[in-house]
Amino acid sequence: QTTVVLSGDQDIITDGQQVFKNSQSSRWLTVNVGAGDILSSVIGALLGVGADPLTAGLIACRIITTAGIRAGKGATGLGNWQAHFLDELSRISDKDLAI
Repeated sequence: QTTVVLSGDQDIITDGQQVFKNSQSSRWLTVNVGAGDILSSVIGALLGVGADPLTAGLIACRIITTAGIRAGKGATGLGNWQAHFLDELSRISDKDLAI
C-alpha cells in the first residue's frame, strides 16, 4: 500500500482510494527550506506510534500548517518566522487538529 502526500497551497493526501485535502497554508512554509523535511519527520513520528499512513499524512499536514499560520501572525521575516514556528509546534493540541 502506498500513501502520497503532496504539500503546497493545498495539501493532498491519498492512498489511491481516499483523497483528503488540507486547505490551510502559510506562505512562509513555501519559502522555508526544510519545511518538507519537518513534515516527513512528523509523518514518521506518527507512523512510529501506530497511526495508519493516510491518517499520519493528514494529521502531519494539519500540525505543520497550523503551526505555520500561527507563526506567521507575529513574524517580521523568515528567520523570525522559523523561531516562532518551532514554538508553535510545541503548542499544538488535539483541538487544533479538527478538520
